[in-house]
Amino acid sequence: MCWGAAKAGRFDQPQADRWKIQSTFDYAYHFDAGLYTAFLREYAEARGVVRHEGKVVDVRQNIDTGFVESVKLDNGEEYAGEFLIDCSGFRGLLIEQALKTGYEGWSHWLPADRALAVPTTHGGDGMTPYTRSTARTGGFPLCSTRVLQAGR
Repeated sequence: MCWGAAKAGRFDQPQADRWKIQSTFDYAYHFDAGLYTAFLREYAEARGVVRHEGKVVDVRQNIDTGFVESVKLDNGEEYAGEFLIDCSGFRGLLIEQALKTGYEGWSHWLPADRALAVPTTHGGDGMTPYTRSTARTGGFPLCSTRVLQAGR
């Protein structure tokens, strides 16, 4: 159902009613990461959030719960928090290295082990409601995603 709708350029949000076919699928939005980051930064700072930049060199966890309590930066400053977001990418400094949540590899199901994500601009012909992966002769797919940009 989802594949057919996407191919036809159609979209519908999932429905809660289990008797409807629309209850069987999910969706996700693709955003330009740089633009989304800038938006979130501006939104948060306008509401009093203070941003601290630096490389995390140490993570302190609560001895009883195992939750992350604070991070120490390479400049020696330590910041405690109740809600921390791991923005370290594949490094997974908090979620994987500190919390050891585990990583579920799918490489045994996937014929390729890497992809290039290439955002494309909106061409005026409507938003393509899916990511297109194209096999390349070099052995890895090129993923083309139309990104949602401000004002679009």
